[in-house]
This record gives sequence, C-alpha cells and structure tokens, in this order.
Amino acid sequence: SAKVHAALAITYKIDSIDKVRMHKDPCASICAALMGDIQDLFSENLQTVTSAADFRSIQTKVAHKMSGSKSFPNLIGTGESIGFSIDSIQVLEVTPGRRMQKQLTTEHEREMRMNTQVANKESEIKFQELELEERRKKMENEVELTRKEAKMQAELAEELHMQKMAALNQEQEMAKMRKQERLDSLKASDELVLNFLGNLKELGVDMSTYLCTEAGNKAAKKIIYRAPSLATSSDPTTTTTFTDVEEKKEWNLNMKLL
Repeated sequence: SAKVHAALAITYKIDSIDKVRMHKDPCASICAALMGDIQDLFSENLQTVTSAADFRSIQTKVAHKMSGSKSFPNLIGTGESIGFSIDSIQVLEVTPGRRMQKQLTTEHEREMRMNTQVANKESEIKFQELELEERRKKMENEVELTRKEAKMQAELAEELHMQKMAALNQEQEMAKMRKQERLDSLKASDELVLNFLGNLKELGVDMSTYLCTEAGNKAAKKIIYRAPSLATSSDPTTTTTFTDVEEKKEWNLNMKLL
C-alpha cells in the first residue's frame, strides 16, 4: 500500500537520570513506543492516491490523528518508565512515500499533458476565431470599398452630367445671344431703311414711282443693300438668308409698313 512520511518535533526532558541509566538503549525504546502508537493510529490502509487533492486529504487526516499527546500513549508511558517526560508532540510535515510520490508524479504529468492539450486546443480555437474575425473584417472592408467606389462613380457620373448640361446650357445661351444680336442688327438696319423711306414719303414723294426711277433706285440701292433683311438676290454681291421663320415674318412685316 502507499505510505507517507511524517516528520515530528518531540519536546521532552529527563526527569530521572537514574532511570535513564538503567536502560541500555533508551532511544530505541522511545522509537519502538512511537512506532507502536503510529501503527495503532493507522491500522487501516490509507486511501488510494490519484491526485494532489487526494494527497492533501491524507495530509490533513494524518496531521489530525497525530496532533496532541493523547495520540501517543505508548510513547508517553515508555518515556515515563525510562525517566523521560514528553512535553509536546508536533507534526512538522507529511510527505508522500516513494510509491505515492510516483503516483503523484504520474498524475501530475498526465494532468500537465491534459492542460497542455486543452491550452493548445483553446489557442487553436482562439486563432480560428481571430482568423474568422479577420476574414469578416476583410469582407466588410471590401464591401465598404465597393460601396465607396460605386458612390464615387455615381458622383463622378453626376458631375460629368452636370458639366455636360452646363456646357449645353452655355452653348444654348450663346447661340441665343448670337441670334438676338443678329436680330438686333437686322432691326437696326431695317430702322435705317424705314426711316429713310418714311422721310421721303413725308416729303410727298411717291414711293412706287421714286423707287422705280433710276435716280431713286440709285439713291436707295446702297441703303437697301445695307439692310440684309430687305436685300434681294438681284444684287450680285449680296444674298439675303433667313435663319428661321421669325426673321422672315419680321422682314415681311417691315415691307408691309412701307
């Protein structure tokens, strides 16, 4: 069976030197009495040790049984018979025997292996969790990046569209301005002609007759040719064109006023 070693501190004094001298080997008698008490205390085998907790339980049990002088009646009686007085008996430590120590070592090594395996498994699980977390974050970053790229593309497309619309509006405004400038120029030219002819009419000149005469035709020819809206293709150096229907209508209206 498994054994334990107990270290005891025994305090004693010699009451009778004559009794001590009467015994050939008083120390042997003391040790024999002590072993008898221990055998009586631990007549039953100690429990099987399979863990450090089991050994701690044995330590507590042994220390409890060996505490106090009442646990050693043989030791106290033998001491008195040979002239010794036992004052105190104290348990210093309880250590495992060779077999029990081997069991404890084997159990400790097995526990260490299990702890190592558990730690490795926990580390592996933790690593897998970190790897999954990293993958998840990477996927989230990729999704976020894709979203940002799509947003940037949409904003860029919107910006290009706005620029194109602004350029188109500007071009339309410029065309409108050029058209207006052309109309204003034509109106100014028409005003010159109309004022000239109107003045002639106020002077009592027969306009039909005047314009048909060589002198009237020659006098009005240059002014009429300076007005593109009134010019005709009869002049080899001048050609009148109309950019739209409104210009043509306005020219016809001016001619009616004549």
